[in-house]
Amino acid sequence: MHRIEEKHRLDEDKEKVQLLLKQVLGVSVIQLIEDAGICPNLKFINTTHCISANLKPDIAVYSGTDRNGQWTCPSNLPPPEWRAVDLWIENKKKGSDVFRDLEQMETANQDLKGHIRWTEGACQVSGQLIAYTSAIHRSPFRIFSFSVVLFGITGRLLRWDCRGIIYTEPFTWSTQSDILFEFLWRLNFLSDVKRGYDTTVTSVADDEAEAALSKLRTYEGLENVAKADLHKFLVRDDHTLNGQIKYFIAPSAVWDSESLFGRSTFRYVPYDPETTNLEGDVYRELHDVQRTTTQEFVKGYDWCLGRPRIDPYVHYRLVLETLGSPLYTFKSTRELCKVIRDAITEAYERVKILHRDVSAGNILITEDGSGILIDWDLSKKVVKDGSGKQRQHSRTGTWQFMSIARLQDSSTRLHEVSDDLESFFLVLLYLVVKCKSVGKINLSQNMQSVFDQSNDIIEELRSLFDNLYRHVQPFANTIPRVQSRIKYKRDQDKSVQDALKKLRSSEEVLSIINKHLDSTGSWDDGSLYKVKFRPDPATSRNRRKRKAEDDGRDFNERQ
Repeated sequence: MHRIEEKHRLDEDKEKVQLLLKQVLGVSVIQLIEDAGICPNLKFINTTHCISANLKPDIAVYSGTDRNGQWTCPSNLPPPEWRAVDLWIENKKKGSDVFRDLEQMETANQDLKGHIRWTEGACQVSGQLIAYTSAIHRSPFRIFSFSVVLFGITGRLLRWDCRGIIYTEPFTWSTQSDILFEFLWRLNFLSDVKRGYDTTVTSVADDEAEAALSKLRTYEGLENVAKADLHKFLVRDDHTLNGQIKYFIAPSAVWDSESLFGRSTFRYVPYDPETTNLEGDVYRELHDVQRTTTQEFVKGYDWCLGRPRIDPYVHYRLVLETLGSPLYTFKSTRELCKVIRDAITEAYERVKILHRDVSAGNILITEDGSGILIDWDLSKKVVKDGSGKQRQHSRTGTWQFMSIARLQDSSTRLHEVSDDLESFFLVLLYLVVKCKSVGKINLSQNMQSVFDQSNDIIEELRSLFDNLYRHVQPFANTIPRVQSRIKYKRDQDKSVQDALKKLRSSEEVLSIINKHLDSTGSWDDGSLYKVKFRPDPATSRNRRKRKAEDDGRDFNERQ
């Protein structure tokens, strides 16, 4: 017992010493920069000592000038105010550099596509760096950002956006201080746009705020919204000859992306000052607006990385007139099935478009109880004859609701109607199990196995159905039919081939849903929306990981 206590005491002493060293280093770096006088418009704050903060880089850099009345250096210097941080600087111990360089990889005869060291320590460090950047990109309106990471006597400059990281070669910052100084000097004189801020979002005048708040507070979930939460969004109408500009006022996003990388959708409920109405959800797709820069990077560095798989994305906003509620707010199983039926009909019967990212978050319920699909940025026209080829190198869609066939073969196989239909079915299954009481059976392990883990999903589905069969009504008669379609194998069996032919369109699935919707029975089973729906804490990390992988790079097939 005595030895254990001594060991704990030693560990505590080490942590105190390391914290003290980081504080001293932070002060010395700040003093070095301030003495040089190269950043008169920036304020460097040592945030290492902010014990109350969950995320605390060693140094937080704020703008010393007023930015549109909003994001300036806090006067009382609290723990990092992320929406005001222009740049963060982190110091890690020597030998903890998580990035790999070309010479190191060639010398070790390693795969040139792997840029990160995936040791346990490197994973912890990279996770910390990503957490800092995610905080910056989720708080203010940022398209990209910069940071500085010191690994002992060396350092790297980083640029982050939704497609990934650009990092420099390591430099010895104590002897090559000109590199760090020039970077900070240039940053000091950059405009907000070149620092990565989205300047199409501005502050709201007092008179506009008063009118907007009176309307916005009538929307469920926004009853306590305040003026400080409001932002003014510029939206240009691309369908008019002169590109007419409109402005909308909205509070903080009612839903945002959990992942730093990917399409990064933010959803808002905006107020239209011209019509004094709530116009609908605004989807702020934080794509990389540096289209030209991205293309130049791909061309200029082919020699280093072969042929980088980088997709040039565009930052855009889409304004919809229809306000909708999340799918998990369905009031009965009848309404849930009706909403999913409407979403299927809208996609394939009316416009003949593959959505390619059907998920529980991309279906909304309108005020009249109808269903609508949103987030169409990955959509494609339905290919009737099976012609065409796979153009996108990474999987499209949300991991939990992707079809088995797409997970097993994403490189060459085209996305088909059957893949979207399978995603709709998985959404239905997920919400029924998640939101409706189905007895005392423990579904946690089954849910995690089916929707989050890399296992044999067909066998996991079979196990889940066996548990659910006698508990879920009226789905007990419907599930086996759809289950037989989701467990298909591509062989010569006639029944399988017949089923695949039926799934080339949505007619068969719609007929099954309509048949049950037209039947009589205890479908109107009361409100199921009892508590605010949130992902399971145990699986949320897996969700973020899977989403980042699907949006950003290839990964191994399910094991």
